[in-house]
Amino acid sequence: MTASRARLAQLGPDRRRALADALRRQRETTAVREGPLSAAQQRLWFLEQLAPGRLDYVETSVVRSPARLDPLLWQRALAAVVDRHESLRTVFLPQDGTAVQRVLPALPPDFAHVALPSTAAPALVAERLVRRFDLAQGPLLRALCVDVGGIDIDGGEQWLALSMHHIVCDGWSMANLAREVAAFYEALAQGRRAALPPLPLQALDVALWQAAWRKTPAGIAATDAGIAFWQQQLAGAPPLQLPADRPVPTASTGGGQVPITVPRVVADALHRLCEREGATLFMAGLAGFLAMLHRWTGQDDLVVGCPVAGRDRVELEPLIGFFVNAVVIRVDFAGDPGFRTMLGRTRDSCLASFAHQHIPFEHVVEAVAPPREAGSNPLFQAIFQWHANAPDALLADAPGLPPPIPKFPLRCDLWPDGTGGIAGMLEYSDSLFDRPTIE
Repeated sequence: MTASRARLAQLGPDRRRALADALRRQRETTAVREGPLSAAQQRLWFLEQLAPGRLDYVETSVVRSPARLDPLLWQRALAAVVDRHESLRTVFLPQDGTAVQRVLPALPPDFAHVALPSTAAPALVAERLVRRFDLAQGPLLRALCVDVGGIDIDGGEQWLALSMHHIVCDGWSMANLAREVAAFYEALAQGRRAALPPLPLQALDVALWQAAWRKTPAGIAATDAGIAFWQQQLAGAPPLQLPADRPVPTASTGGGQVPITVPRVVADALHRLCEREGATLFMAGLAGFLAMLHRWTGQDDLVVGCPVAGRDRVELEPLIGFFVNAVVIRVDFAGDPGFRTMLGRTRDSCLASFAHQHIPFEHVVEAVAPPREAGSNPLFQAIFQWHANAPDALLADAPGLPPPIPKFPLRCDLWPDGTGGIAGMLEYSDSLFDRPTIE
């Protein structure tokens, strides 16, 4: 028996299990994992190759603290989240005309701490949030801790500005990131371990599972049926002719947001209408958005996109990664219908389309093969999204920061306002529209 084995034999059962766990964790953290990109990731990677450093696929959020916290603990908390989620240690490397994603054993986050007067803070945060990412080098997470008011101000507000490339995150992920950073910070400040449950799987596991499933008989049958549906559903779908104030640019360079307020009396009436018509508030909001587009464009045949979280399993809910998909909704408003008829047609289209949401949007585009124009998104030019709760990122934005660069010419977001009414916003590309037009 060697000396090392003899020492191991002298350990009690608990110590041996603890040592085995430590060795397992060491193997996991030093191993390099590699795998294919998901269909959605492949599209973003391809777009990045066409226009390196494009800013419309940078996801941002600003977490505001009313008091000054410890920047070192912020940095350690962020590093703990990076250690926990493989997606935040992933880089994307070219290979045979496409790319592979590689999970690195360690990849420290890009973190900086500054103290600035309130007049200078927004400009620096805005510049850092939209700084380009290198997909092949990483890191694809950037954080800036700002003591607003300057270093000589006692107390004062603090901002933690976070940005990630969309290829490793989505809106759901940004909320997960903010919650976990806060949990790790609180635990570190109190000298204890964060009480976060272990992750059941990682983002790369999902991409590997999806690639394998699509090759199974069940996966092939479901994919074929879904593709056939979308080819029939979107055959001859016309592009949305938004009456823009300027010609379509090759890329959006900025955007704006106009708030929407639906009073409680109207929201209550929508609730009652939905109950009678067997619809949801999402369907009613979408029908209203489509009705506006119908009047604005004069088109009867309307096509919009609706993001879906793509987290249809409970195991996916705590992950940070890019799982969102886009479902295309096409509704015919021919015949000058009233709103009840509009709602019924919208409801029927939603039910049919969401039954096939498992087909990645990128595969739908390939199957339908719509005409492509420079600066124009395929299949739809407008987005509608209903949020069950007010979006964290929208509530957390710091004053003076510009809105994010829009991915589409027009987007409508709605959510309950907490008082029985409905709030929301219209986000628009200022390369196409003036604010009075959107208002």
